[in-house]
Amino acid sequence: MPGSDHDRNVGQFEERLRRWGGRPPSLAPAFAASRVVGQLRERGAATPWLRLAAVAAMMVAIAVGVWRTAPQQQPLAAAVAANGSGATGDVVQFWLDPETPVYFVLQPFKAEKGERS
Repeated sequence: MPGSDHDRNVGQFEERLRRWGGRPPSLAPAFAASRVVGQLRERGAATPWLRLAAVAAMMVAIAVGVWRTAPQQQPLAAAVAANGSGATGDVVQFWLDPETPVYFVLQPFKAEKGERS
């Protein structure tokens, strides 16, 4: 039966694993631990400062890149002065984009006494 071969192989593996686990260690535990610790890379004091400098440089580069690639907008007074529509008086014209003007008509609210203003 194929199931019995599998069970026998698993039993052999488990027996060999028990024998291997029961053998004494080839090195003293303290000596093995010191070897592992000796192979670990020492952390220098310069590493945190180096990472901090790299992060700061990256943030400056991102800020400059965003600032340089952002679309330039006209100041509000320049946009109103350059509208060229001849709007005078209490009419203010803002351009949302080259094809979309927005007009604001400014006039005082004439509220009668006792009305909401």
